[in-house]
Amino acid sequence: MTSPWPVLLAVTAIAGAACSPDESGRTGGDGDCESHYADVAQAGSRNRLDVELTSEVDPSVVRLRVQGTSPATGDPHQPAEIVDLLNARGRRVMQVEIFQLADGQWYAGRWAQCID
Repeated sequence: MTSPWPVLLAVTAIAGAACSPDESGRTGGDGDCESHYADVAQAGSRNRLDVELTSEVDPSVVRLRVQGTSPATGDPHQPAEIVDLLNARGRRVMQVEIFQLADGQWYAGRWAQCID
């Protein structure tokens, strides 16, 4: 008979990772998990942001593909575009949402969904 401990430890590790700050969500002051945008890149212009996304985020990224755009609403929490970062084979490495912040900076973030 095999020991249940390895399975129990694996389940505990997965459950504990559900709110890890860098993967699924961050923990708020009250201990609850909070969904948020994880920082990917920020730049002073949209062109510079595109350069950062293709050259500084992940070495396998070679091009960008816009998946969708949103009309300008003035809401800083409404992304302007949803963009895929693609490798040389055209496969998605990461998907980010791009915003223009109130100070004019451009920001790319990856949605980190909290899983309770």
